[in-house]
Amino acid sequence: MSNETRVQLAPAAIADAAPATGLRNAGIVLAASAFVAVCAHVALPLYFTPVPLTLQPFAVLLLGLLHALLRLLLCRSLLLGALLRRIGWTRLLLLLW
Repeated sequence: MSNETRVQLAPAAIADAAPATGLRNAGIVLAASAFVAVCAHVALPLYFTPVPLTLQPFAVLLLGLLHALLRLLLCRSLLLGALLRRIGWTRLLLLLW
């Protein structure tokens, strides 16, 4: 009989605590993208500046704390793809110029 103790390591992110499947990961990425997109439309006007404060940075930080890096990158690339589809590559290049 051995006196081995087993140490169970905590998952790297909260979303990694349950077993992952492809469909579950796709649902998490779509829900995270929708959450960031909705938070981007919530604006809080500030009296000292004409630029309103949106909740998008807070949503991205929250998702960064809750999810693994790959899921977060997929979420942001999904939103970038939707943006590029809507405004087109040429307009984006002109905006970046």
